[in-house]
Order: sequence, then C-alpha cells, then structure tokens
Amino acid sequence: MQCLSEAGYVAKSRILHAEGWIPQKRDRVYIVGVRKDLAESAFAAFRWPEPPGGGVVQDVLEASHSAEARKCELTEVQWEAVQKSSTWKSGGQQLRFVNVKGVAATLTSSYRSSYATTAEMVSPGDSGLDRPRFFTRRECARLMGFPEEQDFGNPHSANRAYRQLGNAVCPPLISAIAKCLLQSLGTLMTPEHHLDRPRKEKWAGVQEEVTYGKRTRRERPENKKGKCAHSERT
Repeated sequence: MQCLSEAGYVAKSRILHAEGWIPQKRDRVYIVGVRKDLAESAFAAFRWPEPPGGGVVQDVLEASHSAEARKCELTEVQWEAVQKSSTWKSGGQQLRFVNVKGVAATLTSSYRSSYATTAEMVSPGDSGLDRPRFFTRRECARLMGFPEEQDFGNPHSANRAYRQLGNAVCPPLISAIAKCLLQSLGTLMTPEHHLDRPRKEKWAGVQEEVTYGKRTRRERPENKKGKCAHSERT
C-alpha cells in the first residue's frame, strides 16, 4: 500500500470470499488503486461487488465414468497412503472427501502432490469408482471460475495445470471488482476519454492481448538498430 501511495495512487483493500462467485472457499485480499487526482470522486462512487452466488461442487463435476475422471482415481498405493495419514485418522471421510452439495476447500498449487495429507477428493460414493479420485483439471478450472473454452498451457503435463490453477485468481470475482471500479471512474470521464470509446494505443516491443486468460503475442517491427523502440504504457 505504501508503494502504491508513493507511486501516486490511493488504494483500498478488502478480504473477499470467492465462494460468492465460485463453489470454493477462497479468501483473498483484493486491492484497488486510483490515481490521486481522481481518487476522491472515484472512491465516493466505488462499491465492492455483491456476490451473486457461486453454486455447489456438484455443479462442476464431470460425468461419473468419464475418461478424465477415471484417470484421476487414486491408485491402491495412494489410497493406502491417505488412510495412513494423520488427517484421515483425525477426520476421515468428513475431512478428506468433498461435500458435493457444498463448496470445495481452497485449491492450492500442491493439490496433486499433497494427496496423502491434505488434498480434498471426490468420494467413491459420489464418483462411482472403487477408490476416491482427484478433481480433474477441468473441474479445478470450473472451481476457479474459468470458462469452458479455457485451454491448459500444456495438455501433456497434468501436474503443471494443477499448479497453475492452484496459483490463479478467480476470474469472475476479478471481473466484478474491475466492473465496479470502471463504473466509479466512468462518472468522471470526459466525452473524449469515455470508457465506451475505443482506445488506440501504440505499443513498442511486444503487444499482448489477453482474453479469458488466453494470451497471444504479436511482435512489433524493430527499429534501424535492430532493437525494439520503447514507449510508456498509459
């Protein structure tokens, strides 16, 4: 917060519970900042978003006998390790199996690697399999609020996808905060800088276009010295 202030911004923060947008317990600190010359009026109009409801785990589960779900079934060795863990001995099914009619525990980057001690799993009763199973990558993406068309960075590395999803932010919540912030700034915009007006920005170096978490890179022409020119992003 101090760094933002020194950079010329007024910032506010709040702990928000993502389960109002997704079926997962995920409490995080969110910070919004506005340039000091706009802050007073912007924050007078700014309101943190109200949760629309995030549903339950059952809403995101794949078909019981899908190929992906079968791949996520614990091996006999993994299942034995779970039953020997201190968490299983202290809480058993109630602690280690997800309540499909409720919300999931916080998804972490170590979800797959922490299977023996902390990872929350789908019970055999809910999956229809012989042993518990992990959430599939698609189910984890849904638990985070990513759209169905979201691609995984490396389809051949399941663990990497789990790590990426566990480290991600909740897109629907970020979108809701951004909308509230833009609305508060929209009351200050002059006609020539209105939010609805397309913005044309000249980029030097690499121009990035981000849509629903997908990133494409477009290289800009180099200057005569063979180096990309530099300009400030506004």
